[in-house]
Amino acid sequence: MKNIYNLWISFSKKEQNGLLVLAVISLIVIGLNFLKERIFREPPIDFTEFEREIAQFEKSKMQNSNNHVFKKINSNELKSAEIELKLFNPNNLQLNEWLSMGLTEKQARVIINYVHKGGEFRKKEDLKKIYSITEKDYTRLEPYIVIDNHSKSSSNSYKVDGPPKSSILITKPIELNAADSTELITLKGIGPTFANRILKYRNRLGGFHSKEQLKEVYGLDSVLFLAIIDKVFVNSALIQKVNINNASFNDLKRYPYWSYKQINTVLNYRKQHGKFLKSEDLLQAVVLDKAVLTKLTPYLLFE
Repeated sequence: MKNIYNLWISFSKKEQNGLLVLAVISLIVIGLNFLKERIFREPPIDFTEFEREIAQFEKSKMQNSNNHVFKKINSNELKSAEIELKLFNPNNLQLNEWLSMGLTEKQARVIINYVHKGGEFRKKEDLKKIYSITEKDYTRLEPYIVIDNHSKSSSNSYKVDGPPKSSILITKPIELNAADSTELITLKGIGPTFANRILKYRNRLGGFHSKEQLKEVYGLDSVLFLAIIDKVFVNSALIQKVNINNASFNDLKRYPYWSYKQINTVLNYRKQHGKFLKSEDLLQAVVLDKAVLTKLTPYLLFE
């Protein structure tokens, strides 16, 4: 205490007054802060109401979820109830009739396009050929399919009172390797454009060895293919073949089944090792898928 007093008297009068003013100001600030905490203290926040609202919201959310599940179940039951299965001829049905039997619009349109392009269901199993029809769909519909083999009637009645009044026109199947455009356009769904594409592709290959090769023609989809598949055939004896042992690069590039790099590899291998004696020898020269080799072999001679 004595030290504090000695320190105090060592200050000048002006310094002592300054310290007194500073002390008074400090006391006032401390006092105001104390009063502020006592007078203006905020009451604690009550979360009771907020928690109650959250509980009500969660309860409402759970009820809505249950209602959604209930509605979904009822919707599925209603959809099943709306499906009406009855005897039908797949050659004659309209879009709404396919839909009423449980097919989707996409499935129905594939079938309708197939029929419009000249396709015909001649037996029940033909419906399974349509790629949009699943095995489950076919199993469900099969007992109700009735095929009228005499004609494509626009009526949905399947009673046959007697022989058909109009004569049946039986057309001779068309051989793809000898046909010209006038013959091809007689196929339902094949116009001049498709006929020219088929001929152009046939000439590039040197002929068709399989009807399946029609799928390789630009723009000819599976629906049109199914529509004409039973109306054409292939005579593979008419194929123009190439001798692999003296063929040039240009001779071999006509076949779209292998790349230019693979062709050059074959030619280089032949130059170094001599003739190919059989189709399997090509597998030693170049990496080829067996499916590709199967497509190429009908066009090659090994002499």
